Amino acid sequence: MPRIELDRARIERLLQSAAEKLTGDWILVGGAAAAVWFAPGRTTEDLALIGPHGTNAELLLLMEIAESHGLPVETINPATGFYLRRIIGWDREVVLLREGRASIYRPNATLFLLLKLGRLGEKDLDDCMALLVWA
Repeated sequence: MPRIELDRARIERLLQSAAEKLTGDWILVGGAAAAVWFAPGRTTEDLALIGPHGTNAELLLLMEIAESHGLPVETINPATGFYLRRIIGWDREVVLLREGRASIYRPNATLFLLLKLGRLGEKDLDDCMALLVWA
């Protein structure tokens, strides 16, 4: 399968569809959050948009949205919810990004760094440094 790069514009279109078609509170993390927040040139291979309950039904709806945009369902990264929910009080560290039928949040700077530091690959470190420079 060819590698797909999601740029800021494509991520924004996906988020718009998600806000219109989903319900509840969702949070965008990872490289996609960086791209729409502080690193407009950042691209990513996946979309880490975490649903309110972390259910398979939520994941399937999100995969349908990705597919409707011509993306493979593997573009959706469900693993990040595991790491997010390990951070105590994460839900108090979010900022509203987009609102429609669903509300889509992004992490604040502290939560973003905590999520990235938990894994700290090369791109994660680059994102941390870019956020610190931006701030």
